[in-house]
Amino acid sequence: MRVELLRLGAAERTAMDVLFAAPFAPLPGEPPPALHPTVGIRPRYHHEIFTLLQGLGLKVTSCRDLADLPAALGRHNYVFSLYSRAPFRNCEVYVPALCEAAGIAYMGAPPNIRAMAEDKYLSKALALAAGLPVPPGRPYVSADDLVEEPDFAGPYFVKYRFGSASEDVSEESVQASWRGARERARALLAMGKEVLVERCIAGTDMTVPVLGGPVPLWLPAAEEISDLPYGIATFRQKRFLKQTRRRRIVADGPLAERLGNLSLSLAQRMLPFDYMRADYRCETGTGEIYFIETNIACNLGSTAAIAQSAAQAGLSHAAIIEHILVHSVRRQGLQRTRLKTDNI
Repeated sequence: MRVELLRLGAAERTAMDVLFAAPFAPLPGEPPPALHPTVGIRPRYHHEIFTLLQGLGLKVTSCRDLADLPAALGRHNYVFSLYSRAPFRNCEVYVPALCEAAGIAYMGAPPNIRAMAEDKYLSKALALAAGLPVPPGRPYVSADDLVEEPDFAGPYFVKYRFGSASEDVSEESVQASWRGARERARALLAMGKEVLVERCIAGTDMTVPVLGGPVPLWLPAAEEISDLPYGIATFRQKRFLKQTRRRRIVADGPLAERLGNLSLSLAQRMLPFDYMRADYRCETGTGEIYFIETNIACNLGSTAAIAQSAAQAGLSHAAIIEHILVHSVRRQGLQRTRLKTDNI
């Protein structure tokens, strides 16, 4: 695969003043942290990206606390945010919405695109319109709704409708009966978040990274193999707190081509964005492919699929991050024009 990636120009490199917003954003000179006992590899990931941005010759300032972000925005012209969640509802759109209000360019996607991607129910509706096969599912907003059983048979997979990183996904997320699924859903709803119940598909995860650019570009697909029942992926696995999951790149061929084309069809309906990942399940026995979710703020670290898929295509981790950053800056401009309205 021959890919021409975008590169920072000298004027762009000089002009950029980056605010690096992340819960574990390092201070200059801090060494790489050890594996965290509860969030695993995340602090090390944030340190890695911060260091990589400095290596590109950029001025980079850390912001660890979201409460400090509004005041800090006026001192910078670009926000590179790795915040995927915060302790309040619908937190995923907070950083891009703040940046839009301040007229500052930022990494990721506009708030409305980010919100759609974070909604695992609506994103499947979009995927279906793009021609992607999706498993049957039903959202539940309150415990009262649980009196109605889904119109599809189990086994069931119960998860939050919104959010990232498989928060609270464990082996208990799979339930063979509706009775068990209902109780699991009730427990999650009690935490104040909406729930999505889907038919659990036994198989392996397939993930396809997509780079933003003048034309979105998909990278080689990766297969994520889990030793857990049904091949599910849990929060602890994704944070490297449980080593029962391994990754391999899907060989060139019809499956890789199909996954790439499906992902591109979805990506073209999600513009604008800087990078994304489309996740699928390949069903054991049948080989059928089902779209599971899209992540428009996926992990960019060297241990993540996007870096390892890039390496398979002969692209370095630093080059991928630089490409994403350049596309983000050029599609937005460092000096944003704020919208005017007489109806505020």
